Formats: sequence, C-alpha cells, structure tokens
Amino acid sequence: MKALTSDIVWMESQTVILPDGSQQQVLVPKVYLAQLGANALKPNGALITGDSVYIEGDSIVNRGGTVGGKGTQRAVLIASADIINQGGTLWAGQLGLQAGGHIRDDSLTVTLRTRAQNEHASTSHPHRPDRSSPVAMIISHPPRWPLTLPLRQFGGTETATSMRPHTSDISTPPEDLRRRQLLRAGAALTGAAALLGAGCVTTTPAQMRQTTVASSAEDGVKLAIYESGNPNGRPVVFIHGFAQSHESWSKQMESVALQRELRLIAFDLRGHGDSDKPLSKDAYHDPAPWAHDLRSVIRATGAQRPCVVAWSYGGRVLNDYLSVFGDAELGALNYVAATSSAERFGLGRSYALIVPMLADDPETASRGTEAFLKACFEKQPTAAELEAMKRFNAKTPVAVRKLLGGRPAPYEPVLREINVPTLVTHGTEDQISAMAMSEYTRSRVAGSVLSVYEGTGHATFFEEPARFDRELLALAARAR
Repeated sequence: MKALTSDIVWMESQTVILPDGSQQQVLVPKVYLAQLGANALKPNGALITGDSVYIEGDSIVNRGGTVGGKGTQRAVLIASADIINQGGTLWAGQLGLQAGGHIRDDSLTVTLRTRAQNEHASTSHPHRPDRSSPVAMIISHPPRWPLTLPLRQFGGTETATSMRPHTSDISTPPEDLRRRQLLRAGAALTGAAALLGAGCVTTTPAQMRQTTVASSAEDGVKLAIYESGNPNGRPVVFIHGFAQSHESWSKQMESVALQRELRLIAFDLRGHGDSDKPLSKDAYHDPAPWAHDLRSVIRATGAQRPCVVAWSYGGRVLNDYLSVFGDAELGALNYVAATSSAERFGLGRSYALIVPMLADDPETASRGTEAFLKACFEKQPTAAELEAMKRFNAKTPVAVRKLLGGRPAPYEPVLREINVPTLVTHGTEDQISAMAMSEYTRSRVAGSVLSVYEGTGHATFFEEPARFDRELLALAARAR
C-alpha cells in the first residue's frame, strides 16, 4: 500500500454476526490513502462522510478537510490530549467532542451544551478544562450555518481537523505538515460499513438492533433482545431488575466508549418489557426457566464467553443460571446491587416501597411505581427520564409483579463455585438493597472485588455512567 499514488477503495472479506447469531462472510469496503507530500494538502481535500462518523486520536487539530456532510447525523471526536479547531469544516446533525486536555476553538462562537448539566452557553474563547479530568461537549449549530468538520490526519501522533462556519475562508495548512499516513478513524455507514484504517464501527441509538428468540425453557416464552456496539467486540449481556426493562441500560447501550470496544446485548426478562408474560407461578418460581432464558439469549446472539452484568433482581436470574449451568460458558460477572440472598439483612430502608406497586388499583400501583423509582436514585433522573421509566415499568403487569416475589434464594453454594473474574458494585446511598447484600456476595465469591460508589443510590450505572463504563471495560479486559 505504500506504493499507492492515489486513494483507493478495496473490498475485503470479513466475518459479520447477523441478528439471529449466525455468521456470514461479506465484502467490506476499506479506504486506503496514498502517501502524498505536503503540497497535496488543500482546504478542499480529504472527505470522510457517512450517517455516523467516529474519530479518535492522541491530539486532534483541525486545519483543513471535511468530516461529515449534509446527511451526517452524528460525528464524534475523542482525543486523549487536546482538540483544537483552527479552520476547516465539520458538518453533522449532532457533534460530540471529548478530550483529556483542552477543547479549544480559535475561530468562531458556538453554542455548547454539556451532557451532565444540560445548560446552554456561548463561547468565542478557548475552553480550558482542568487537566485532571476529561471534558466532553455537544455542539449544536445555529440554524443560519451548518457545522461542518473536515478531517486531516497526519503522521506521528497528530490528527489534524478543524471547525468553523463553512462559508468562511479556509487557510491552507503549513507546508511542513506531512499528509496523513494512516486513517485511524472509523465511519459507520447505513447499509455498509466502510472501515478506514484501524477504526471500528459503532452503532447509534437509532441503529439498535432488535430480535426475538424463543426460550429453551419448557414454556418457550419469547424474549425481546436488543444489541448495539462493535459486532466483533467482547460481548456483554445486561440483566435488568424488578419491573424494569432493557431500557434501564440506555446509558450503556448508547455509550460511545462502550460501543467502540464491546458488543452490547440487553433483553427484557420474562414478564417484562416486550417479552412474553406468562401468568403461572411455575413460570417465575422455578429457577430453571430463568436459567434457560439467559442461556437462550447468549446462544441466540452467538455471544462467546460474555461478561454478564446483573442489576438488583437480575442477580437472581444470573444465580439461577449459575445453579443450572455453571460459569463454564461465561467470561466475567458484575453484580450491581444484585440479589444473592433472600435474608432480611440485604433489604434497603425503602424496600417496602415495592408493596404499593402490587396494588390492584391502577392509580395506587402507578403512584407506587413512581415512588419506588425515585427511591432507586440518590442523584435523581430528569423529569423526561423519570417519565420514560414509568412508561416501561408499566409494561410489567401487576399480576406478574406479584408472581416475582416470595421465591427462595439458596445461592450461597452457587456463589462459592464461581471461577471467573467478578466485580461487585454498590452505592452507599442505596435505599433498595443494603450494602450488606453486596458485601455478602463479595465474601462468597473467591477473588471478587467490591467497588463502592460514594453518594450514589441503587442505580450506579445510571447515576455515574462514566465510572461504571470504565470499570466495565476493565472487567471485560480481564474476562477469561
């Protein structure tokens, strides 16, 4: 490829995993860029476009080229050091910037909104965050001009890109800059994935894949499964809690950092969300159906040695699986305020809020659900997020909620047999599950680690997603 005198698109064979879990060989376009001199650098030069564009580098400096376009819905730039905008074009419906150092713009006034605070402000000066923590921005362009972002990636550790109104003059890059030697960015394209250099495809929330599988349990319930992320990454299976759904894991399923590295799989438990809702006691009190449900999800998706993340009641489901099948086909486990015992020491101070959720009167059950949800968080969700939670909680009928309770939890022998890397996660302000529950799990699982989140409630993954995602990535790296 070093001998190329012009850029080419080369079709290469690659194995992909289809929604039904089967594998198929397909041809994938890869872009190879010729090694040209500095004179080839023009403001109207390189173009990287697609429905979604993802770029990562050590330092990103925008000095010419174009990333995105009129049809680009989402563009994400991630730098371990700085992102500096000095000219060029970035054009996308939504632009996300994340830097370990500074995010600096020298050429225009932009409207920015941070994910955490959802506050609006304008700036025409460099944004200089504290070096001790990464900074992230979403830039929303004013209606009178689109934000376009042309990309140039040069040799060494410098990635050159820039951002400014596309109607402005674009300065020519300095002659001493070498043209990019290798594109390390990935572009996710609808219908076909064009892999540029060493990048990988990510999946936006709109591209989340949904399938249905019949459980291998005797009742054959149909389970709704949802996937996002890197199809070739380490698989992670998320199990939600009592009366919840796969939507509980929205921050993980939509996380750019997780999508880049992991194959993310969530599903609705029997009786929940869009899965079947049998109304017999045996469908919920016998551990075997739960065990078969989880195994069916793993096998239907073709997930090899997945990390399994179980929250709250989801701990019962994971432990049911382990009691029937063991951990031979699993790579790692994460118990998140997860149930491992039915003893009272594991109940949080507000656990009784579940009782009104079981009321036959719809209005009482609805008020009980809202109170229970608020008790799940020390750092409360927004009003819109709370409404979404109430909506998907309502998909679990009161009749099913009643059947979920009252079953034993003889899991201590199961916990003592676990032989895969195990992380136990708990918030200090959890009102639903007491810290003693996770301490019990840690003490029974040899070699497990307890991660304590100060000032956080029952939903650590929702309240502190950045930390949770980092620890999940580290666990996935240790998976067997």
